[in-house]
Amino acid sequence: MVDYPNHLARIAILAHDGTADANRYYHAAWAPLPNIALDALATPLARLVGPAAAVSAFYLLAQTLVVTGAIALEVAVKGEVRLSPFSAAAFLFNAPFALGFLNFEFGVGLALWALAGWVALGPGRAQARFALTLIVEPALYFSHLFALGAFGFVAGLMTLAQVLSKRRTIAGAALDFAILAAPAVALELSFDPGAGATVAQWSFSGKVNSLLLSFNGADAWVARADALILLAVAAALGVSDRLKLGSEGVVVGVGLAALFVILPTTMRGGALVDLRALTVAMFVMPAYLDVRFATGWEASIGALLAAVFAALNVGAVALNWRRLAPDQAAIIASFAKLPPRAKVLVAYTGEDEFPEPLRHVPTLSTGDDGAFVADLFAYRGQQPLAASPDVIDLVIPEQTDMPTPGILREAIKDPPKARSYLQGWQKRFDALYVVGPREANLTPELLTPLASGQRFDLYKIEK
Repeated sequence: MVDYPNHLARIAILAHDGTADANRYYHAAWAPLPNIALDALATPLARLVGPAAAVSAFYLLAQTLVVTGAIALEVAVKGEVRLSPFSAAAFLFNAPFALGFLNFEFGVGLALWALAGWVALGPGRAQARFALTLIVEPALYFSHLFALGAFGFVAGLMTLAQVLSKRRTIAGAALDFAILAAPAVALELSFDPGAGATVAQWSFSGKVNSLLLSFNGADAWVARADALILLAVAAALGVSDRLKLGSEGVVVGVGLAALFVILPTTMRGGALVDLRALTVAMFVMPAYLDVRFATGWEASIGALLAAVFAALNVGAVALNWRRLAPDQAAIIASFAKLPPRAKVLVAYTGEDEFPEPLRHVPTLSTGDDGAFVADLFAYRGQQPLAASPDVIDLVIPEQTDMPTPGILREAIKDPPKARSYLQGWQKRFDALYVVGPREANLTPELLTPLASGQRFDLYKIEK
């Protein structure tokens, strides 16, 4: 998972903050920020069991919340379990989850449970629903802002569907909307939502690409195959009248589809924003879909095919992790060759449809090795961690791609045109990791090889 090492490195620094093992380049900056579920829960646990075990426990909890939350929502909507175990297992390694968006995954799990509670309480229990929102919306706010928005948006679509089917009066719907909005608005006004980057990107081609790559974050070809298989199966079941979607499900599905189309790819410091709407839909829509087979044999074959589909997706992720494990271990072993308290710059040689999977592994050197790494997530209003004043100008700006060797060469040739953190990089950093498919040493007179693997090179920067 691309971002997982970066999160693990941050938790290690926060756990050691204020101790003899503290990293001198960073300090804790705790504040009531959104998107800090991992930091709030894993940091105290890390002091007891270690950062690696604490982050692993958080990840397992997030996955458990997502799977059980999807099942709970289906039970609340249908009164039985039918599709959610298969769909949750099949989509558990969708692109945002597989890329290591841990707070988002945790937040989605909480949101699914919150939606299950919203449905179970029913429209006639306004006070109970208001109590629910008073509890879950602050939890969602501090877990992930998108999860908070997803809960309110889907619950609002449920209410809209009831109005359209004349099962809810407009006055009752207005009360539901007020119940949903009040805690969220109070949170937004009470706390600083962060100073995330405000650049928004939207493109039609990007939407098509996101749709094709959304179902598996480990292998682009598996993701495309997933999309085509799901489209073919849905068409076949629909034509044969075996796939059913009730009126409320139509409203929720159309609403989530519209949200995916409208949202930009990046917004408010978040990446793959539109893809997150698809992720929510993957776990919400099975609660409204129903597949009816004519015979028990058909049902058994359908269940078997669904289990195989899920197993193939999980297997693709496991094979990808196994393939990358030796290089990840080699990068970690290379930390021993870094100068003491080194200032480390990381570049990557190129990416395909998904980000270079090992790009953030060097951030782990900020732990016991006490290094500074330019791409560690330490942004104001985004994480409860800040870089020290003497290195703050070396942090890669938020929503800025990591440099490539070509960009580093150009920064040496024409420093004024380079980004501020790269101006004079060869004098300001001590070591350089180049991660990804290997390339020749970009400046042999400047860079002395220290270690290498199939997907990385570590250089000492000669000053």
